[in-house]
Amino acid sequence: MKKYNIGIDIDGTLTFAGYFLPYLNEYFGRNVGYEELNKYDFRDIYDVSDEEMMKFFKGEGKNLIFNVDLLDGARETVMELSKKHNVWIITARNPDMHEKTRSWLDYNGLEKIELITLGTPHKLEKATELGCEIFIEDHPDASVDIAAAGIKLYLVDAPYNQVSVHENITRVHGWEEIRSIFTREGIL
Repeated sequence: MKKYNIGIDIDGTLTFAGYFLPYLNEYFGRNVGYEELNKYDFRDIYDVSDEEMMKFFKGEGKNLIFNVDLLDGARETVMELSKKHNVWIITARNPDMHEKTRSWLDYNGLEKIELITLGTPHKLEKATELGCEIFIEDHPDASVDIAAAGIKLYLVDAPYNQVSVHENITRVHGWEEIRSIFTREGIL
């Protein structure tokens, strides 16, 4: 069996992309539904300034990303992949969140997986540096960039990434589907 280099995103990939909606809705006095997340930039969705959104995430929303659960099947699939392949969790989270993110991953049973915090959604350079042949992502721009570089991209379906299309992109609807595809393709 070939040993692959695999990069995996966190937010919207290992976790449900809409987990923060109830908190943002309450904070901004809105009722935005998951299907309305047709843009990746939540400032546009809530029609608020960068300062207003940052105020939320530095205040009430500060710890949301450290309290969210993994999607069904994510932990098991990632751990099984790590037994056969080189696996990195590569996130756009800021490097100053590295230790808290590491603790959150450990708590969620992903303690053996190396974490890379980039502080940007642009992951192509790191994916290339690591020799990634497979990447699992939800970000609309990052997914197309990675796929265009020849890396097989599994895109976790979300309303905001419907425009992400490339011959190297396979759209998936959860970790059970990823597991099924990887089993069929001889990756798992």
